[in-house]
Amino acid sequence: MTTKTDFTSAEWEALRNAPHIAAVAVAAAGASGLGTFKESFAAMEGVMAAQKSDNAFLRELSSREEAMAGQQFLRSQMSLGMKPQELMDKLSGLANETLGTAVRALNAKSPADAKAYSDWVGGIAQKVAEAATEGGFFGFGGERVSAAETAMIDKLKAAMNVA
Repeated sequence: MTTKTDFTSAEWEALRNAPHIAAVAVAAAGASGLGTFKESFAAMEGVMAAQKSDNAFLRELSSREEAMAGQQFLRSQMSLGMKPQELMDKLSGLANETLGTAVRALNAKSPADAKAYSDWVGGIAQKVAEAATEGGFFGFGGERVSAAETAMIDKLKAAMNVA
């Protein structure tokens, strides 16, 4: 069984932080804006769902302490006053780098966990995208998943080398 001790601290931080970065990157890509309640709830629900996973590695990675550390890292990367495009560029680059590091480490040390991890992170991104309609007016109209969210999910999958 793969555990935290099998990874360097940088690898573990990438593994831990990537789901949080992916969730915020998708939320920011959507027209509903960053940090809507529904999207935030979907992100945390996705992270916490792994606590009940059959996969022991995902359970360890999604523990309360690790989830809190991932959120703290994410907060440290953003600052008030960032322009929307600046935020998107930062999140996109951070997601690409972090997901790449995470999946490379898992592919080298535990390919079975790499598949489960990629599915988990991809599922979180999809849940966030589907959590709120985009482009509507007071919750009416709009689309479930915007083109920008779909594009961000595709970027995340590419970073994880997932078709």
